Amino acid sequence: MPNLDAVISNRIFSFLADLDLLLKESALAAVRDALRGTGSVARATVNEKPRSPKKAPSKRPKSKPGGTVSASSNKASAAAEKFLAYVRANPGERGEIIANTLGVHANDFRKTLNSWLASGVLKKRGAKRATRYWAGDRSK
Repeated sequence: MPNLDAVISNRIFSFLADLDLLLKESALAAVRDALRGTGSVARATVNEKPRSPKKAPSKRPKSKPGGTVSASSNKASAAAEKFLAYVRANPGERGEIIANTLGVHANDFRKTLNSWLASGVLKKRGAKRATRYWAGDRSK
């Protein structure tokens, strides 16, 4: 029997050469399919828009039936009163600065603020983040 080590070595090299050829053919076929657009790889088209994540449900409490006053509306009223007192002491300040100073969010008392603006308790100049507030002619 010829040298057993030489036979095993030849078979291993033959196997590796065949495997190398198969891998190259497979890679070329995958590239060819990808360029033609027939490959099984999932991809987005140029015009496809990314999906937006689902919005989390609102954490704001719903109003209670029967017109009862909730604790959150009392909190909003207290925050609005603090806002008005701050505006009287610091006229012309931006709403964002006032809310940050008081440690509240302006949306917590937006309805009260709008009603005071409509009734003349407060005056404002500017829009959006540049809005500045002054005490109005009518007192609360």
